Amino acid sequence: MRFSTLSFQEDAIARENLRPTIPAGCEPWYAELVSACWHANPEARIDSLPQSWAVLSGAADPARARTALEAADRNLVREAERLVLLFTPPFEHSKPHPGYIMGYPPGIRENGGQYTHGSLWMAAAWARLGEGARAVRLLNLMNPIERCRDMESVDRYRGEPYVAAADVYSAPGREGQCGWTWYTGSASWMYRIWIEDILGFQLRGNRLAIRPAVPPEWTKFTILYRAGSATYRISVEQAEMLPSLVGALAEPVVEVDGKRIDGDSFELALDGRTHDVRVRIPPRPGQFKELMSAVHTSEAAPARTPAESLR
Repeated sequence: MRFSTLSFQEDAIARENLRPTIPAGCEPWYAELVSACWHANPEARIDSLPQSWAVLSGAADPARARTALEAADRNLVREAERLVLLFTPPFEHSKPHPGYIMGYPPGIRENGGQYTHGSLWMAAAWARLGEGARAVRLLNLMNPIERCRDMESVDRYRGEPYVAAADVYSAPGREGQCGWTWYTGSASWMYRIWIEDILGFQLRGNRLAIRPAVPPEWTKFTILYRAGSATYRISVEQAEMLPSLVGALAEPVVEVDGKRIDGDSFELALDGRTHDVRVRIPPRPGQFKELMSAVHTSEAAPARTPAESLR
C-alpha cells in the first residue's frame, strides 16, 4: 500500500524495497548509471518483463536470472490485494514522456496495474526454474475464480469469475478491481502456462513430452488425452519426499505401455488403441524441507471458520 499522504514518487523513495540493491559485482560505470537514473526518475523502477524473460529466454546467467525474478516477486506481488503488477511505481510525471502508457492514470492497466497477459510470464518463469509452488501461487492470485469466493471479493473485483481479465487496477481506492474482461491474450497464456508449464504437457508436432513443475503437495495427477484415433492415459506421480529418498530419483522416469523410454518425450501412435503412460518425477532439491515447514506452519495456525477459509 502507498503512504496515503505522499505522491507516487515520494512513496517510492520512502519504500526503500522498491530500489533493488545493485549487485556488488556490477561494473562501476553501470552501477553509477543505474543510480543516476533512479535519482532522476523514481518511476517504473522494476518491471516484471525483463526479469521474467531473463529466465524464459535462457539468455541470462542462471544465478542472476533467479536474483532478478526474486526481486520482481518481492516488489510486484501484493498478496492482500491479489495483484501481480506489471511494474512499479506507475508513471505519473516522468520526463522524457514515456508515451501512451502515461495516458492511463497511475495504477490503471499497463501503467502500474496488473496487466495480466504480461504478469502471467512471471508464473511461467518460476515454473521453468522448477519452482512449481511459487508458480501456482501466482496463477491462483490471478485466477478470476479465486477473486470471487465471497461477496466482499466479488464487490471488489466486479468481473466475471469464468473469464480472464485484461487488467486489474492497483490505483488507490480501486485496488483489485478488474478492467475489461473476455481478454483472449490473458486467457490463452493462463491456459498454456497451467497445461504446459505446471502439468508439463508439451506437445510439439507429433511428439509429446511430460515435464511437470508442480507444488510438493500435488503427489499425483492424471491426464486423459485423445490423439486422433488413439487415447493416452497419463499418470504422473511425485517420488516420496523422504530425506532418504530425495536423491534416489534424479531424473523423471517415463514408461509407455509398461516399457521405460529414454528421456521424457515420445512419438504418439495414432493407432486407435488406448495407451498407458506413467511418469515419476523426483522431488525438487529442498522440497522436503519446504513441505515440512508448511506442515508445521499449518499445524501452528489457529483454526478458521468456513467463511474465513473462502477468502
